[in-house]
Amino acid sequence: MDNNEDFNKMTALLQLLSEMIRVPTLYSKIIKFLSHSMVQNLFTPLFSPGTQGGKNMFQPSVYSFYVQALCFLMELANKETNWLLLFSELVLEKQIILLLAIALYTGSEPIKKKVLFLTGTTGFSAESLGSLAKSMAELNKLVIFSPSGNNVQELNVLNTSHLSPMDITPLLSITQEGHLNSILDKFERIANENENSMTSAMMEMFQYKMASMSHTLRHMQSSQQAADERSTKLQHSLALTSAEVSRLHQLLHSAQQSLEGKSKELKNINSQLAHTQQQAKETHDKYAQLLQNTKSKTIIINEQNQQLEALNLSIKEKQLEINELQSKLSATEEELTQKVQYLQKIETNLKEIQEKNSGNDNFTSF
Repeated sequence: MDNNEDFNKMTALLQLLSEMIRVPTLYSKIIKFLSHSMVQNLFTPLFSPGTQGGKNMFQPSVYSFYVQALCFLMELANKETNWLLLFSELVLEKQIILLLAIALYTGSEPIKKKVLFLTGTTGFSAESLGSLAKSMAELNKLVIFSPSGNNVQELNVLNTSHLSPMDITPLLSITQEGHLNSILDKFERIANENENSMTSAMMEMFQYKMASMSHTLRHMQSSQQAADERSTKLQHSLALTSAEVSRLHQLLHSAQQSLEGKSKELKNINSQLAHTQQQAKETHDKYAQLLQNTKSKTIIINEQNQQLEALNLSIKEKQLEINELQSKLSATEEELTQKVQYLQKIETNLKEIQEKNSGNDNFTSF
């Protein structure tokens, strides 16, 4: 990738892949074509000699691409833990930390949000966070200015969203300032030896140094003001974050208490359920015993019913026999009655005959 357009295309591709791997069906297909070496090769240009000078890192398209690459790697780490080791190793590299510091210092709001998100992940260790803070402090020490011709124009310290490498360059390096001081010291010694011949040259050099130091002082004050404002914003954000963390801790504590209450309630319900099950088992056993007794009694009742039916049948038969005997008895009684009546008639006739015979005997005796 040699130009900004290539970096922008790759950044857009990584953003698309980051969204796609959140879909389980797409993730299973994408992960087949990814390897650690393939992802690690994305960061290889950062460690090449052409990039170590820091010229390309200050381009928004460059640091945006690498920040998005780290976010993509973090998305993979959320899916599988073996990607987390690669992420942790990368954020320990000095070039990666410097790039994140530049992104935080000069990037747009979305880029800064992504970097801050990365610093809060599990793979971003305390060592990496310390290195990032150190890199931010080193960047804050730099004098912010933008040269134009022979004049030096100060930047608006409140508008530092996009800065070029020349915008974060010290007016004089430590070596140059030391060399200038040695020259001035030399001129001072010469001026002490020959005041008249060197006074004008010394004054000119002294004025140049004073002007240079004034520019440096103004730019350092501007940088300090910007850093103070940034620190105030960060402190405000930290206060908001602390309040949110406190609220979340309270919420977690409430949730834990609620969970403990639910656990106790669940234990009570389980105890009641066990007791109810025991009662149900006892009731079932009693019912089974009662059912067995009922079946036994039903068998006995059936047998008694059968015996009763047999007795009823026998009674009916005996009743028929009794009816028949009663019929015979009635006939016999009627026959006896007739015979008695017949005998009574015979007795009556015999009496009449006897009476007649008695009368005839009496008559004969006369």
